[in-house]
Amino acid sequence: MQINTRVIAIANQKGGVGKTTTVVNLAAALSRMHRTVLVIDLDPQANATTGLGLQPQEGVSLYPCLIGTQQIADMIQPTPYENLNVISRSVPTASRWCATCCRRSATRTFSTTSCWTVRRPSASS
Repeated sequence: MQINTRVIAIANQKGGVGKTTTVVNLAAALSRMHRTVLVIDLDPQANATTGLGLQPQEGVSLYPCLIGTQQIADMIQPTPYENLNVISRSVPTASRWCATCCRRSATRTFSTTSCWTVRRPSASS
């Protein structure tokens, strides 16, 4: 069985432009259309996670996957909404993620990005 996956990324360096609002609402709309949606919340404050009805949990984030200590499937959390899951970015791990992956400098700023994967339902489901 072939799974068709589409990745949609919402990104902008500027804050306050509606990235998280767009992600949460688009994810909810797609899940209501019977698409399986995975929101990957890369916002340091984990606002998409809380917007989907969950609280960030220490150790449940993308960070362990990026350093190779966990499988990404182990980090997926179900939300209260059907067909909608999230990988959170827990607040305490945000700075560690930047230190590991981005080589932070005094002159560099990091944009927050939220993205998700959408899987179309197969013909048999």
